Amino acid sequence: MKNKPIKRSYISCIGASACEVTGSAYLVNHKEYQILLDFGMIQGHGDVYSNYLANYDQAHKLKPKTIDSVLISHANLDHHGLVPYLYGHGCKATTFVPEGNKKYLQLLWEDSFNIMQSDCLKIQKKKGRKVSPLYSKEDIDIALFHVVEIPYNYTIHIGKDITFEFLPAGHIQHSASIYLTLTRGYIKKTLWYSGDLGPNTKQMYVEEKEFPKQFDIGIAETTYNVPTRVSKPRDREKDLEKIESIVNEYDRTIFPAFSLNRSQVIITELYNLWKQGKIPKDIKIYFDAPLGIRISNCWDGEDWKEIWNDWPNLIKLTDYASSQSVQKKKEKCIVIAGAGMCTSGRILSWLKNSINNPKAHLVFIGYCPPEGLAADIKSNKKYITIDDVTVENKCNYTELVSFSSHANYEELMDYYGNVLTYDKIALVHGEFDDKVVFANTLQNNLIAQGKSSRVIAVNADSKIYF
Repeated sequence: MKNKPIKRSYISCIGASACEVTGSAYLVNHKEYQILLDFGMIQGHGDVYSNYLANYDQAHKLKPKTIDSVLISHANLDHHGLVPYLYGHGCKATTFVPEGNKKYLQLLWEDSFNIMQSDCLKIQKKKGRKVSPLYSKEDIDIALFHVVEIPYNYTIHIGKDITFEFLPAGHIQHSASIYLTLTRGYIKKTLWYSGDLGPNTKQMYVEEKEFPKQFDIGIAETTYNVPTRVSKPRDREKDLEKIESIVNEYDRTIFPAFSLNRSQVIITELYNLWKQGKIPKDIKIYFDAPLGIRISNCWDGEDWKEIWNDWPNLIKLTDYASSQSVQKKKEKCIVIAGAGMCTSGRILSWLKNSINNPKAHLVFIGYCPPEGLAADIKSNKKYITIDDVTVENKCNYTELVSFSSHANYEELMDYYGNVLTYDKIALVHGEFDDKVVFANTLQNNLIAQGKSSRVIAVNADSKIYF
């Protein structure tokens, strides 16, 4: 379908990420082109039914046949999880991803479909409403057919009026920011979409980030937009000392971990502690994340295959029965279970069976929503309900900041206030009220430096003109 040309170009913030940390989706409208920057799932919206409705609404904000190109920043589901929906509804566009991501997209889409199937059955049972997954296995196959991998710093032409390139974002493996050039006659405008940005410190298995020299308009993430979330380079060393102490003191140490990147990093760090003799030589490390295991089987990383294939202490739990059997054992062990935000996955079962055990210790190593199970644990709520089972909360927990793959408050303020040069920047992917405060602080910092750059804290369905 050919789109009607528009006189003034703009960006539509169509995703939940306009006001919160999930569901990234931004539509660039330029002349007759529609370029979609990410199309992610909404995660952590309360119960299963609320999540389903939120994603249903987000999916239906677009007319898939009108999309000319899809550009995906990285392989986290909140940035690409709804892409197969587009191809199930007539989209013919090419989906461009940074090189190395196609295998991860396939695994994540297939896993997401299986979860949606299960969730739909739960909704029918609880709500009496028959609902269907937002896409099928056939839609996944069609989507994968349209996926093209592009190396960093390689210019791609989308028609005669738009070019883009991926720049390493330093967030997770093969993550990118996206730099677009859009022309209209003799006028040229540049747009930078941050995706998710990594910290200043070099991260394990992750390419070092690069920034553009300047741009006209930016769409910039603010995941950690409050000054309480700060991590320094030395914090990783301190965090490893905390892990060593916890593992040696408690019988069961549990890490909720994202299947992509975070699991591989914590496994590697535990391996290093074990090799150094800082945790018991005979301790078992249970990796209970079917998706994480599949991703680990094809993970890109120096020395990874030695850890993954040859470490005798690492035990991979692929089926549910094995997971349940291990959970009943009274043994000293370490558990890495998906998913990282404690909203779904095997981690729920581990918590249900461990949260009332004073000899268990939960270690948070990534972002969790401000509401939900993780928030209940952190607030020391006396009784917690997990999968309709209420258990007494005797949970010991520790939150470690050095494992985050996101830039913290100070780093974001530095990136947007000192490193980058731009005319206008729109802040997204952060809790809205905190984002407004961040925007005001950043604007004042820019004014103090004599800069005329404008800062915008976007709201739901905002349009940014250029």
